[in-house]
Amino acid sequence: MKATELRIGNWVKRNTQLDGFQIDKHSFWTCETHPELYNPIPLTEQWLKDFGFIFRFHNEDDNEVLQLESIKIIFKRTVIYAGIWNFPFKKFKKKIKYVHQLQNLYFALTDKELKKKP
Repeated sequence: MKATELRIGNWVKRNTQLDGFQIDKHSFWTCETHPELYNPIPLTEQWLKDFGFIFRFHNEDDNEVLQLESIKIIFKRTVIYAGIWNFPFKKFKKKIKYVHQLQNLYFALTDKELKKKP
């Protein structure tokens, strides 16, 4: 994982720990100087629920579709795609694998931070 992919507030894991944490100013500096100590967190349905995404429907391929505001997530069997709800999905979809990628995409589209719900 490259430090250039990260922002303060992104969720990552230390190699030596099971649980993830949010990057702050200090850990951001550490990610820049020792990126080998950190790993991205795989994006799962539970993470989407923790961020407030809600189940909308199954599509014709029996993939789950979740939504938060105008951001649509499609769970395929092995790949997760994000896109904008009102745009042609096939044209504007983005494959995402990690929590920090979803956080960065959400911020880029909405200018708001994606936060876990209490």
